[in-house]
Amino acid sequence: MSSPVYQPDPLSRGFMKSIVFRMCAFALIASGFSAPSCAQRLVEVTDPGEISVTFRHVAKSGDTKKFLIGSADIPKAPDIPSPYQSISNKSYKLVTGTIDLGDPVISFKVPLNNEEEFRQVRVLRLVVNKSPAFEWKDCTMSLESVQALEATTTNPEYLLYLQNYKKENSKYFPNFSSRQISCEIDDGLKTEEYFTIVRQLRSDTGQTFR
Repeated sequence: MSSPVYQPDPLSRGFMKSIVFRMCAFALIASGFSAPSCAQRLVEVTDPGEISVTFRHVAKSGDTKKFLIGSADIPKAPDIPSPYQSISNKSYKLVTGTIDLGDPVISFKVPLNNEEEFRQVRVLRLVVNKSPAFEWKDCTMSLESVQALEATTTNPEYLLYLQNYKKENSKYFPNFSSRQISCEIDDGLKTEEYFTIVRQLRSDTGQTFR
């Protein structure tokens, strides 16, 4: 007599699926993104030089993971603004449990061999415009954006601040030798962040510096 074949209880399978769905939904609500990210196609970044995070003032440490993600898989992402052009396979998802009270810096390696093309590279970050709408914000750290403010301000205290900022952050400005470009998070790092690397086709982007 053969042994009976075990048949899993379909109610149990349904219950487990319900639990997984609820956990996913809860995580997405907490992060501010929508349900489609449950099915995102992610490739974990294993090269520490491809994307790195510099925390400035850590209040609570936590794990940080970085992923390559297809642009179409980024939830609530609008089209790339017209002054920019996407660079293939250069969108990222950052997930962190770290709470940073400072302005953390996210640095990316962009392996372009043409220096003129590298000068056009920018980092866009997905941010809330007017909830629930999202937009891409240019968060690139650059010497040119600081110099533009120096040329237009007459406030001596602000000028001193800008001068100190340049000294402290020059290592994060675009560097063709290392192929590095960086983004400063000036409004608090979320548990889930999305970035895309683009080329700036013209300069009238309205990029701001804080």
